Amino acid sequence: MIIESNKAQLNISAQKTFEFVSNFENFPKLLPEEKVVVKEVSNNHIVFEIQGMATISMKVSEVADNVVKVISEGKNPFDFKMEIKVNEISENKSEAYLVFNGDVNSFLKMMVEKPLTNFFNALSAKLEKTEI
Repeated sequence: MIIESNKAQLNISAQKTFEFVSNFENFPKLLPEEKVVVKEVSNNHIVFEIQGMATISMKVSEVADNVVKVISEGKNPFDFKMEIKVNEISENKSEAYLVFNGDVNSFLKMMVEKPLTNFFNALSAKLEKTEI
């Protein structure tokens, strides 16, 4: 199952946007506080619980060329990979979005695709509003 989030438009350089999204210590700023509890966080690892869904654990596996590659780690409902991509629009304007690839069977896909899409779009919307 592949999900691509909406693109967040930011009024800062692609370099600053990339520095922000590549450090997972900034990730809690993007999470919906009313639905998510952060359990553990470092610059390249995060564990959080989404209310009513599951506990998610992931880590950065690679950082290069304005793409942060993330993989699931530990006990998760399913294995996944995710990329956080940053594109330069102009010198002081950039966009960022997530591409999620989950190893999900068709039954589970029907249950999680819409909530995950909404979750990733909420992250994108919050990124647009976050001061970096």
